Amino acid sequence: MVKSNPSGFNVLWRYFAWSNQTLALFAFMAIIIWMFENGKGKWTWIPLIPGAFYCFQTCSFILNAKIGLSLSWNIAYPIAAALTVAYTVSLLVWGKKRGAQATLS
Repeated sequence: MVKSNPSGFNVLWRYFAWSNQTLALFAFMAIIIWMFENGKGKWTWIPLIPGAFYCFQTCSFILNAKIGLSLSWNIAYPIAAALTVAYTVSLLVWGKKRGAQATLS
């Protein structure tokens, strides 16, 4: 049983921590898009910085962890950095596009 086995709990806790950080990524994404749509685009750097940090942290963990892809840190860090840049750039492009559509309406 998972509850009585300490190693089972530790694995379960790692999945919970990873999913919690992934949920935070989506929350920051929603906040940033809302800010663009409501004319607060110049302030999007405030949720963008912790969102980029969480993206890097989450991606590097799942790429390196034994419960993930088990890649070495030398491979996991550059891939996580590339995914973080892709997350940030796509979010800014999508947010500016949604913000422009909101002002036209």
